[in-house]
Amino acid sequence: MPVRMMLQVGMPADEAQYIHRVGRTARAGKQGQAILLLHDFEQFFLRTIQELPVDRIKPTSVEVGPVHCASAVPTD
Repeated sequence: MPVRMMLQVGMPADEAQYIHRVGRTARAGKQGQAILLLHDFEQFFLRTIQELPVDRIKPTSVEVGPVHCASAVPTD
């Protein structure tokens, strides 16, 4: 069964781990979507992946504090 969406809560260890996880949605020529949810103190990670095709979603406040979101569609 293909992975159509990858939801990652929290910052990955590094860019390579992020790419590996996002790549799970694009196996065997399939397409998918990846969503990365970051807490306010993790938002610096978006600078780490700024060269990747990532669409940043405007932060939204929730009861536990601001949440920063990014959505990526694998190109491979």
